[in-house]
Amino acid sequence: MYRHTQEALNGLKTEIKACKKYADLATQQAQKGNVGSAIQFLEIAQTAKTCANQAHEALWDLSKGQLSDEAFDRFCEAETLSQVINKAHKAIQQART
Repeated sequence: MYRHTQEALNGLKTEIKACKKYADLATQQAQKGNVGSAIQFLEIAQTAKTCANQAHEALWDLSKGQLSDEAFDRFCEAETLSQVINKAHKAIQQART
């Protein structure tokens, strides 16, 4: 998928941004009571998280664990995406009750 460290880093940045954006939109829609829209946004966020995980692994493999400061920051940020997804999921659960 990725052939170079910079390519993997760019992919990781893109997927992190997408995951956070759509998880936030899911949370906002859930808070407005638009559960259907919230679920659709959450599904997009989950797909972006899956892609971020792939870029995360590729970045580690391609860099052989020798990450620049920027790459390390994004690497760590990617590891928090489950929390972002969980927050949106909880908002949807609350909207359903």
